[in-house]
Amino acid sequence: STDGGVTWSAPTFAFGADKSWMVIDRTAGIGAGHIYCAWNAFSGCCGMDSFNRSIDGGSSFSDVTPPYADSEAVPFLTKLTMDLASPSILYTATNFLWKTTNGGGSWLKVCPDLGPAISAIAVCRGNSSFVVVASGNGIQKSTNGGATFSAPLTNGLPQKFTTHVEIDGSNVNTFYVTYAGGTTG
Repeated sequence: STDGGVTWSAPTFAFGADKSWMVIDRTAGIGAGHIYCAWNAFSGCCGMDSFNRSIDGGSSFSDVTPPYADSEAVPFLTKLTMDLASPSILYTATNFLWKTTNGGGSWLKVCPDLGPAISAIAVCRGNSSFVVVASGNGIQKSTNGGATFSAPLTNGLPQKFTTHVEIDGSNVNTFYVTYAGGTTG
């Protein structure tokens, strides 16, 4: 919709199955207006999780998927995180953290195997060097843009599936985490 949701244009094919994540470059930089979609293959047609990019406002999409190895652990829902300070930097993950610095033109596996599939990624809005990931091992943090990570931080955390993690922009040692399968009371 381009009019606040009053009317909608016909959908544009963007490959794959369930789209689990989307980010839009809202800067005035080289990738202004680029739309990035992540989709998972669990209910789809096309193998591992994939990424699509539109450079024309969503009229068409092209595949910009990282070169995953077949042996990599794929999360149930693909994660895609944009570095808001440098929107051409995007992160995604399997059991490895993948990073692009050119909006999906090329991808680099930036760290060793972090264990089970990574279920959440956060980049600090105030300092892009701080990256936090979550997996079945717990929460792990990086102070160098994802090149290395701490040992898993698990003290006091529930043994549940992490759905989202955020870093406080004013204090990089404060994280917020959400989980699936909670209880009330």
